[in-house]
Amino acid sequence: MVRIPKVSSELADLLREHKEELLASWRKTVRLMDVARDLETHEINDHVGGLLEELARELEKGGEDSVIEAGGPDPSQIPIIHGEERMSLGFNLEEIVYEYNALRSSIFKLAETYQISMVGTPGHTVNRVLDGAVGMAVKTYSTQQTELNRKQRNEYLAFIVHDLRSPLSAIALAAAVLRRQIPLETDSDELKLLEVIESSARKLEGQTQRILLEDASIRDGVEQKVCCTWVNLHALIEELSLELKPLADQSRVDLQVEMDPSLCGFVDESRAMLIFQNLLSNAIRYTEGGTVTISGAPTPNGVECSVSDTGIGIEKERLAKIFQPGESDCPDGFGLGLPIVKTLMKAHQGTVRVESEVGQGSRFILYFPNPAPDQEP
Repeated sequence: MVRIPKVSSELADLLREHKEELLASWRKTVRLMDVARDLETHEINDHVGGLLEELARELEKGGEDSVIEAGGPDPSQIPIIHGEERMSLGFNLEEIVYEYNALRSSIFKLAETYQISMVGTPGHTVNRVLDGAVGMAVKTYSTQQTELNRKQRNEYLAFIVHDLRSPLSAIALAAAVLRRQIPLETDSDELKLLEVIESSARKLEGQTQRILLEDASIRDGVEQKVCCTWVNLHALIEELSLELKPLADQSRVDLQVEMDPSLCGFVDESRAMLIFQNLLSNAIRYTEGGTVTISGAPTPNGVECSVSDTGIGIEKERLAKIFQPGESDCPDGFGLGLPIVKTLMKAHQGTVRVESEVGQGSRFILYFPNPAPDQEP
């Protein structure tokens, strides 16, 4: 418990009486920073005027005979708004701390001018309020910055998924076609160049897959988020089938789509595209000279889709492990495709399961649930 002397209430009156003068002095200092040089007065003042009033109320609590409890609650939510505003204006953390310290300096100079002693409770109260404000503003700024970084990261990963993987697949496919159609001598320069192209494409594909692994958050305790809307699944599959047709043709695979053209599912469109892309690519890879069928139909509570192939199938001992990261029977594979599928299906609150028999092919069954009433877009 700390007793408040009369000088505290006098300082509170001084803050109110000379508020505009104090703000003008503070603005002059803040404008020395490049980020604030061209800002309007109201942008610089922001919510600082309200903070001064909050400080005045803290100083005059109960007058000369009143008491305050050390370590009391933060004075207000004003610094939270201030931190948000400062981030939108392009301030960094150092600049936010600088302007609060500039305000502190202006208050102490005002008190000195009017011979108000800042020793003891008055100085303690000013420092407590401003230190608390700095902490809250910085915390808010950091939270907002983290969210912005997350958004930018997601946009970058979207670029990787949609704008980089297709060209890589086209490069790898073109190299494979050239290898088959053009007779090259074993030690020819042309063959070596072709091998460089294929090797580079595989490396880039591996790096892309690693980024997708991070995006899908296949790590313990990390939850993948999706933003679901009603999406025409038939149109999505048709688009993906066209993209994969060169790969299917090269492997002599017949791609068939068996679903109603109006079939819709409640999915995150970009994530659903990635799910089907991984399943279809795998099916084509292991079904040379066969058929891959994509089907779908509504159920009472959602939509069930499947990707079936007539390929080599999966051994029983591997069925329990195929959704684990790193599990791959391909020498240059990374074993990330199916774990990504499982993680993204879980994020949709759906399921994925597999049926397979060696020599007879495989069937991956996906279930996308309908939204709960409070989830409807």
